[in-house]
Amino acid sequence: MANRFEQLAKNAANQTKTEFQIKASSLTKLTDVDIADIIEKSGISEHEDLANIIAIVKNATVYNEHTAKSITSITNGVNALLVIAKKFI
Repeated sequence: MANRFEQLAKNAANQTKTEFQIKASSLTKLTDVDIADIIEKSGISEHEDLANIIAIVKNATVYNEHTAKSITSITNGVNALLVIAKKFI
């Protein structure tokens, strides 16, 4: 089952610019003006492409939140993560 962001991408091609901006802003913390600004400044030409990027970012955010919760649920998980991170810095 498609999530609401994947559904946005699926329907984007059939929407006007204004319809897309309203729908995209209703699903995110972005305003209609923010969506229009992203379209203008990025040069992205297809609503569907922007919707796909929003879906990818949302999916990555969900994954990262799940990962963070998993790490914090492990005793000393955050401490271990810090030690690992220091090895790479």
